[in-house]
Amino acid sequence: MSAELFPVRLQDIASCFEGVVPSPICTCSTDGMPNVTYLSIVHLIDATHVALSVQFFNKTRRNIMDNPRAQVLLVAPDTMNQYRIDLAFERTEISGSLFERVRSRLDAIASQSGMKDIFRLRGVDVYQVLDCRPLVGDVRDRRPGQDAMTAIADYTMQLTACRDLDSLLTTALEQLNTGFGYGHSFVMVRDETGQRLYTLTSHGFAASGVG
Repeated sequence: MSAELFPVRLQDIASCFEGVVPSPICTCSTDGMPNVTYLSIVHLIDATHVALSVQFFNKTRRNIMDNPRAQVLLVAPDTMNQYRIDLAFERTEISGSLFERVRSRLDAIASQSGMKDIFRLRGVDVYQVLDCRPLVGDVRDRRPGQDAMTAIADYTMQLTACRDLDSLLTTALEQLNTGFGYGHSFVMVRDETGQRLYTLTSHGFAASGVG
């Protein structure tokens, strides 16, 4: 898929590649076992390529060598909108301009987090971006123009008007959608043992997910 056919162009979500919010990466072994870990930063190369650092992710690395596909979730720090990119592994670089650029950015992040002597870049994996699309749509574009505190006050008043738990939960999630643009939400609580979570209610999903 060319960049022109992506639902979202990489250059239009440049803030996702600044390393402000870590990105989860999911890979899968040849026997179908998924693995998820977090990346400190996803590096934008061009309209159809990104780079990921080779550091601690041994399981991710093994999966990619056996099954060269990955999926990464990007988060825009200014809006908290989320974007899913599908990747295909192309090559690993252990020197050169790209390697030095990635190392410089990682050194800066490491120095800010007190891990300067822990991060050690072993290589840079280059991936082709197969697809890039919003996870649940653009929250920012659906938000009303009213003042945020006014919206919160209105939301609180609607909650206080509820007289039972069912109406409270329903109103809470419905108004998160209409008032703030969060179309997908759910409420989870701990069970009696305190060891597991279960869903009381959900909104915006094809299946309720209750239980």
